Amino acid sequence: MSDLIRMDDKPVADGRRECRAFLAVRDESLRLPYVLDYHRNLGVDRFFIADNVSSDGSLQYLLRQDDCHVYSAPGSYAAAKFGVQWINQMVEWHGREHWCLSIDADECLVYPDCETVSLPRFCEYLDRVQADGMFSIMLDMYSNKSIADTHYERGANFLSTCPYFDGDYYFRRRLRRFPSHEFIGGPRLRCFYPEFAEAGKVGWTLPKIVRSMRNTVGISSTTWGITPPMLIKIPLIRGGAGSWLSSHKTTPLRLAEVTGGLLHFKYFSDFHERVMTARAERQHFDAASEYARYEAALQKNPHLSFYYANSVFYMTSHDLVTRGFMTTCDEYQQFSQDRAVA
Repeated sequence: MSDLIRMDDKPVADGRRECRAFLAVRDESLRLPYVLDYHRNLGVDRFFIADNVSSDGSLQYLLRQDDCHVYSAPGSYAAAKFGVQWINQMVEWHGREHWCLSIDADECLVYPDCETVSLPRFCEYLDRVQADGMFSIMLDMYSNKSIADTHYERGANFLSTCPYFDGDYYFRRRLRRFPSHEFIGGPRLRCFYPEFAEAGKVGWTLPKIVRSMRNTVGISSTTWGITPPMLIKIPLIRGGAGSWLSSHKTTPLRLAEVTGGLLHFKYFSDFHERVMTARAERQHFDAASEYARYEAALQKNPHLSFYYANSVFYMTSHDLVTRGFMTTCDEYQQFSQDRAVA
């Protein structure tokens, strides 16, 4: 039985296929105006949002948006598999026969040529190649200042505050798993998990095995099985073709050859406050270890900055394609050129 409670009475038109976005949020009033506008401009038709007892005006703001259908989610975020159960429930109600985008309030979807190919057109391509989903990297964005000094103004383009990303990520194959590859690198690895920066496959795999065993037998520890956050997602799926198992994984799907990315804007000046809240509430995945590392690093260096010699200024989606972070193909390139001409 779902604990979602519908908070609006706006009609949901089902006469045509749409691109629909699904979010679970809590106290995201700072980021919501831009993340909604960004995806509106990309081509999202409507948003379905589960609000987990926000106290900062997020719910009231969302209810004023004509294209937002809002549910109250008063239950435990952790018990709802960190919001995934709410997302899947909303997709079950409103996503079948539509293309469904699952994002967080600090994420912006990109894909090759997204500046000229709208999301509905991109989904038309996915239909053409009979894909059920798109693999994406998760790219942490940051400023050239300390995190504490990275002040973001509500409604502004996220990239105007955090335009940089690490230029030296790489892919590693995941044995007998879906999806088949993981994305390695980034500022969190450099600054919060430095022991993994030079670790080989064994150095990455063994902690994951220990972590799996720990979770199976119910052992809680801040030192056993610590691994850096996963930097891959499948944010875009055809409704009814599968479901999300976590925010980073889905049931096996037929993935497109073209891949995308989620630009991740976690590191504004409110980061330390959000870390402390997560530590206190323990509602985030593995908060005891991951957020403890964030807190320890920030206490050690309150002026921590991610900016370094290999920081790259983001311009367009082409930057990620040329670096091999996102993948395109001849068929899609022809499709995108045709659409640009049309």
